[in-house]
Amino acid sequence: SIVSPKSGYLYILDREIFKFPKTVIIGKKTVEIHAFDESGIEKVEVYVDGKLRATLHDEYTWTWSDFGSHTMYVIAYDTYGLNATDSTNAFIMA
Repeated sequence: SIVSPKSGYLYILDREIFKFPKTVIIGKKTVEIHAFDESGIEKVEVYVDGKLRATLHDEYTWTWSDFGSHTMYVIAYDTYGLNATDSTNAFIMA
């Protein structure tokens, strides 16, 4: 699951400021992802607007730097190839 950014918050310079009607990010944002499976996690993929932006293996963080309204989703794969997804929408200026 996407731990940060949380939906419906304002972030400035990678810091959560307060609850907001939409997710708005000013400056780069460290995306934090929680992935766990008893069999182990093989990888986590990060997509923005349908394009693969990162493949993570051990540390599930990624720095998001974009401009405009975007949809980010993550897919976590366990060692058996099963997966789980999560997504968020945000307006980002970085």
